[in-house]
Amino acid sequence: MKMVVRVLIAFMVPVFSFSQGKIGVIVNKDIATAIQPKIQQYVADLAAIEKVAVWLNNSDFNALSSASALRDSLRHHYINGNLTGVVFVGDLPITYYELREDVHGIYSFFPCDVYFMDLNGVWLDTATNGTWGVTGYFDQHVGNRTAEIWMSRIIGSNTPALGNELTVLNNYFDRLHLRMTGQDDLPRKMCIFGSDVEFPTMESWINDPLLGYKPDEMVVYRRSTPAMTDSQQNWIKVLQEGVEYSLVFEHSYEYGHSMNPFFSHHDYLSMTPQSNSRFYYLVAACLVSRYTVPNSLGLLYAMGHQGLLAIGSTKESGIGGGREVFHKLLGQNHSFGAAHKEWHNQIVLDTTVPEHIQEYMLKACYGFVIMGAGNLKLNKYNVITGSDPEPGKQQVNVFPNPFSSSTSISYTLAEPGNVVISVYNLQGVLVSTLVNANQLAGEHVVEFSGSDLPSGLYHVRLQSANRIETGKMMVAK
Repeated sequence: MKMVVRVLIAFMVPVFSFSQGKIGVIVNKDIATAIQPKIQQYVADLAAIEKVAVWLNNSDFNALSSASALRDSLRHHYINGNLTGVVFVGDLPITYYELREDVHGIYSFFPCDVYFMDLNGVWLDTATNGTWGVTGYFDQHVGNRTAEIWMSRIIGSNTPALGNELTVLNNYFDRLHLRMTGQDDLPRKMCIFGSDVEFPTMESWINDPLLGYKPDEMVVYRRSTPAMTDSQQNWIKVLQEGVEYSLVFEHSYEYGHSMNPFFSHHDYLSMTPQSNSRFYYLVAACLVSRYTVPNSLGLLYAMGHQGLLAIGSTKESGIGGGREVFHKLLGQNHSFGAAHKEWHNQIVLDTTVPEHIQEYMLKACYGFVIMGAGNLKLNKYNVITGSDPEPGKQQVNVFPNPFSSSTSISYTLAEPGNVVISVYNLQGVLVSTLVNANQLAGEHVVEFSGSDLPSGLYHVRLQSANRIETGKMMVAK
């Protein structure tokens, strides 16, 4: 992977404390200065929208750093700071796991990010050079193997077909900001695509009620349906038209899928999306997310065109099970990272199944990784909170929301009286008092200008004689 000149610098970014835990953002110190504005925006979005504390480290680690030192740092923040997940930005340490015999009965080794998810287990390297294995690759994972945190990677250096590292990262964080602030044009549509002939478990993911998609919001391409088959042309059509969430069940390798005919990374790079939609991918396929291989398809899905996130395997053998765990959490608006962690703990590490199944799951699934920001959620981000008003009570609505310069705040009073409407920032500092007057019962509208405010989340507060209501609004520039 490409290395750049080392720059030692630490940026002062406020750490916000919320009950939902802490998300870590670890940035390769060699590129920290160059992408500082994008990282600061991402940290601000995490704090304002996800309501989590953010631990930012952009001065201690790069690709040559010790993986164990990085894991120790994660463990420290898990024990002392309620760390729930971490995003690696740029080239950072990679650990490999090796199998004397994988599910196909042959030797294999692969990048294994589970090492950074399980912070209490013991990772051993017992096979040395000259035996069946390689010194420096883990070959045993024992003790408490439960994953304590989720992790994901945002990598810009290993997709040269998309441009240089900084270009790829800057473009990605721009898309991420649009998604997290609700400004993107993401269609409510899900696609399931693959060979149901070779992967019969694919059928269990179709018409899955856990995500809340309606029948007309789902499209299925399968090998057994000639009119809607899993062809290269149909997959390109899906990618061009845009869907919210795509699941792919195909025999694959680093650079492509065995569709009919074959779909390669060249096909992906040569197509032009026809929409501004963002994409999430769950690729239950071999090798497609081996991010150490330049221009691997999983990396391109996450970092290229309109991509945001891809979950796939760095090794041979994908997996088609665990839908009831993974989709249940996504449907409850948990993040992809949290859903992946629980899938790993409940399905991959299931000790209630026979030992040969446990062994198979380790061999098949320890290569699953997340490319992109693991904090992302499937459902469209909505920065307005609150429930339906009680009959006879006042209610507050903000439209448009998010907004860049001005917005309208409308409210209905159940009875006449003094009303105060105020706007506060996330630190609780009063930004503006819009109304402080006696008003009649009924509907009212007040304009609010945010042209002089920085981007971020703000609280609007309505107080009357017997009721206080608060809502949220987003300034997005």
